[in-house]
Amino acid sequence: MEHKNQSIKNNQINKAQGQEDISIISSILNNFSGDQCFVLAGKYLTKDIINVFKDDDFKECIDVLIKTNLNVNEASKQLFMHRNTLLNRIEKIESMTGLNLKKFEDAVTLLVLENLYEKTKDLL
Repeated sequence: MEHKNQSIKNNQINKAQGQEDISIISSILNNFSGDQCFVLAGKYLTKDIINVFKDDDFKECIDVLIKTNLNVNEASKQLFMHRNTLLNRIEKIESMTGLNLKKFEDAVTLLVLENLYEKTKDLL
C-alpha cells in the first residue's frame, strides 16, 4: 500500500512539474519579438508540422500525451479512445513530422513548435 501511495504522489509531482515546464516554454516564447518568432517559424515550422497543428485531433493527442507524461494508456483514457487508435495517431504524427511523441525529447520539441505555431499562425 505504501508503494502505491508513493507512486501516486510521484505521479502528482510529475504532472505539476510538466505544467510548470509548459509555462516556462510559453514564457520564453512570449519574450521573443514577433520578428524573432517569425524567423524561427520560417526555419522550423514545415508544411507538414503546420498541418499537424491545424488538425484538432492531432493537436489534442499531443496536448493530452504531454499532460499525461507521455503515458499512452492514461492519454487514451482521457481522450476516450482505444489505445491502438492513439498509437496510430502517434505514428501518423511521426510520419508527418519525423518526431516520435513517445520519446521525451521529441515530445518537448513538438511542444515548443506548437507554442511557436500558436504565436505565429496569424503571420504564416
